[in-house]
Amino acid sequence: MISFRHVRIDFRILVLLALFLGACATKHNSRYYTLTPVLANQDRKPALPGTVPVVLGIGPVTLPDYLDRPQIVLRTSRNELFFSEYSRWAGSLAIDTVRVLEENLDLMLSTDGIAVVSWRRGVPNDYRVAVQISRFDATPEVAVVLKAQWVIYGMDGKRVLLLRESEIRESVPSAGDDSVVKAMGDALAGLSREILQGFRQVRKGELHQ
Repeated sequence: MISFRHVRIDFRILVLLALFLGACATKHNSRYYTLTPVLANQDRKPALPGTVPVVLGIGPVTLPDYLDRPQIVLRTSRNELFFSEYSRWAGSLAIDTVRVLEENLDLMLSTDGIAVVSWRRGVPNDYRVAVQISRFDATPEVAVVLKAQWVIYGMDGKRVLLLRESEIRESVPSAGDDSVVKAMGDALAGLSREILQGFRQVRKGELHQ
């Protein structure tokens, strides 16, 4: 014989559990972030008259495996990482990083008459920049650290013209992932400017040969 009393008790437990889970979901809504390039009016200048257009390809740009995840990564100690479950990237951090580097360099090189394109588009390029990022994370309320090695190639990627390493640190002025993401964008802007300086150095050397 079936006891309906137990059925009613189980049903009440299920209702309470559903309400509890619903309250938890409401309390911990995920937030989604994306990186932002430099402001258009911050680094863009009109191309100088008489400049000869050349093509600069960007890529490949690689990130370490520990960043290949939807969560924002914070470094809590030298050897420990924290993955923020409710603060996530709106897309892929790797793709976002490439996009921001391309947009930054396109803005910064507008004076030079340089066309900046993704190396994956198959467009023949006069120069190419490859970037290998070894660290790109934040210590909460301290700093974002971006470490990268980058190479400028010439002759459509057949000749190494410049090899450099960069370490960019941007302070995180306040608590919260908003500040972390902004500092990460600022760090990419700093890396973009170092690549810009290296590229202009290469171009100046080649033009005076």
